[in-house]
Amino acid sequence: MPNQVHLRFNKKTLDRVPLPAAGQRATFHDIEVPGLQLRVTDRGVKSFCVFRRSKRGTPERITIGRFPTLSVERARVKAKRHLADLGEGISVSARLRNEALEGRTLEDVHGEYLATRGVTVIAIKRKDGKVIEQPQLAPNAKLKTLTARDYVKVIAKPFGDWRTKPIARITRDMVEERHHMLSQHSPVQANRAMGYLRALFVFASDYRDSKGHAVIPDNPVRRLSAKRLWNRIERRTRYVEPEQLPDWWKAVQSLTNRPQYPSREVLRDYLLLLLFTGLRRNEALCLRWENVNLKRGTLCAVDTKNRLDHVLPMGRFLWDLLRRRREASNSEWVFANPLTGNRITDPHRQIVNVVAISGVPFSPHDLRRTFASIVNRLSDRLSYYTTKRLLNHRTSDVTQGYVQFDLEQLRSATQAVEDFVLHTVEKTAAETDG
Repeated sequence: MPNQVHLRFNKKTLDRVPLPAAGQRATFHDIEVPGLQLRVTDRGVKSFCVFRRSKRGTPERITIGRFPTLSVERARVKAKRHLADLGEGISVSARLRNEALEGRTLEDVHGEYLATRGVTVIAIKRKDGKVIEQPQLAPNAKLKTLTARDYVKVIAKPFGDWRTKPIARITRDMVEERHHMLSQHSPVQANRAMGYLRALFVFASDYRDSKGHAVIPDNPVRRLSAKRLWNRIERRTRYVEPEQLPDWWKAVQSLTNRPQYPSREVLRDYLLLLLFTGLRRNEALCLRWENVNLKRGTLCAVDTKNRLDHVLPMGRFLWDLLRRRREASNSEWVFANPLTGNRITDPHRQIVNVVAISGVPFSPHDLRRTFASIVNRLSDRLSYYTTKRLLNHRTSDVTQGYVQFDLEQLRSATQAVEDFVLHTVEKTAAETDG
């Protein structure tokens, strides 16, 4: 069969065109609209194309759809439009590319933004039939799991009705109105949602048309800065004060296992570890026994917020606590549900219990501030650089880059924190008994 055949296109004729030999492709030309082609692969895939040389002599082939999904009549209409543009010297490929860029939806940009950071979004169907979206991170992902999860939630909820809207059609007025609406519910979440939208517009600003011009020249989120509409968020300062420590400690120690709550003691030890190390909520929850060296008395929080593994020596109290926890555990996780062996993900219930018993409101991050505040009280013995090292904070201070710590230096610091807490608690208990 010749590679190129001229015939009058209609459904019956195109249904019967023979397939080429293996590894070959056949091209059929429409007699009625010169330039309209049907290209057929050896697997039977049939695609309508337009082929013509522009005024400059540059050949262009544009695929316009598959047969029979695209009918012959519609293919001819599209072909005539493309051929007319080519006849006037307009590059159809460039025009289609520009239209595709201008039509990029918020969801398209969101997906591309995450993909460049090693994250893909997958849909998971729950038992109740509801479909939820979850981020899936590649080994070299540039985003933290929680950050990626927050970004997915932002597109699904605050901007759910904008997902299919071309990003170029999101205006400054729309941004201002949506920020105001979100702020009525949560000023913090409103700022975070708009912060991510701003990042998506910065990412999309790199889209260029065929002439190199920006497809999206304006970032409408700038309106919030121009009119000073960002919500003012006060930095949180709450922590467990020294005079509150005895009541808090007593309430934490009251967390003993019950048949319906077999993980109360696990969460008790979790809260104590937060107090004595200053680790972040998930840094502690994600500890595995392979990250704990009970011979040397150290633990290592891996893949932390600043992406640096954080090795920390333990004081005597915490060291003994983790020894006992290891003897009672059959899981790879330090803080695991005794029934399932899976790691605990939400300590909220027992935190509420401790707050109710002690009257001391706190969150896991408040315990990190408590740890830092105690270190600050001991500033006559602990340097500023020691504090930053204990909290695993990055710094631009050149001097700190030269300051190195051995584990025993840091152990004296963590032991000093333990001693302060235990002395405060025991002193109050003795006064009460007296």
